[in-house]
Amino acid sequence: MAGLLWWELHNKDNLTELWSVFKTRLAESSPGWLVLTLVFMPANWFCEVMKWQPSMQQYEPISKAHAFRAVLAGVSVSLFTPNRVGEFGGRMLFVAAQNRWKSIIINFVGNLCQFMILLTAGIVGTAWLMYRFLSIEIYFIYAFLTVGIIGVVLMYGLYFHIRLALPIARRIPLLQKLKPYVRDFSILEQMEQQTLQRILGWTIVRYSLYSTQYWLLLRFFGIEVDFWNAMAGISAIFLLQSSIPLPPVAGLVARGNLAIFVWHYFGANEISSLAATFTLWLINLILAALMGAFFLLKVDISKIKLSNE
Repeated sequence: MAGLLWWELHNKDNLTELWSVFKTRLAESSPGWLVLTLVFMPANWFCEVMKWQPSMQQYEPISKAHAFRAVLAGVSVSLFTPNRVGEFGGRMLFVAAQNRWKSIIINFVGNLCQFMILLTAGIVGTAWLMYRFLSIEIYFIYAFLTVGIIGVVLMYGLYFHIRLALPIARRIPLLQKLKPYVRDFSILEQMEQQTLQRILGWTIVRYSLYSTQYWLLLRFFGIEVDFWNAMAGISAIFLLQSSIPLPPVAGLVARGNLAIFVWHYFGANEISSLAATFTLWLINLILAALMGAFFLLKVDISKIKLSNE
């Protein structure tokens, strides 16, 4: 993993400039912005633990410390998979064989919830940016909001009535063929409203922490934008980033270009926008992935089986 990370970073044309602006801001800016960002990193991933561990606890004893290792291992694996799907496999390695599909399904519910929050905030933030900065007809913005709100309402309806979708899903031919492997989908029928509300609550907290980290880094790199305008821009960037089907370790420049596009409306230069985005990625994903890689070294992957049999 270290070799792939070095190759990806070494091939960034403006890496030297990013490092230069980081050292400059470290000397000139208040270190509190950066310190708070670092402090929020473990809190961010603890929220992810709290989305997953209590539900897994119903099927096997799993401590929060063990769940934290599983979550970080998932980050390490997901670093090289599109849209971080490797999280499923990483966490699966840390539970008993008979509960691995349960782990995947519970993680899926958490990811669905995360996408719902990302979509909700992203639609509002994007509409605000279109209204304030882009020359777009107001009726198009209203249409965008209307379609987005309808989609969000349907997703929340599905989420809080997820058990009602199972009878329909069982009739899908592909899922019928996978029945021997995904028999644990029945656990969705056992998820109570209180559990779904808990997952949603921790998802909101995690999204808020991650967005605040981004704002703190904007301030650290000298991008003067007030908190609520920053939240609108950040939510729009996160929404657009989610549509890029690339592993987090790849296509960083593509994601950085989104940040450049948004923050230039607030007077930010290209390097500062990239630096804030890159540092957020480095703190929340790379540091977590390196710790997760250490935990993965202790797992005997050769003994892993997906079957519950």
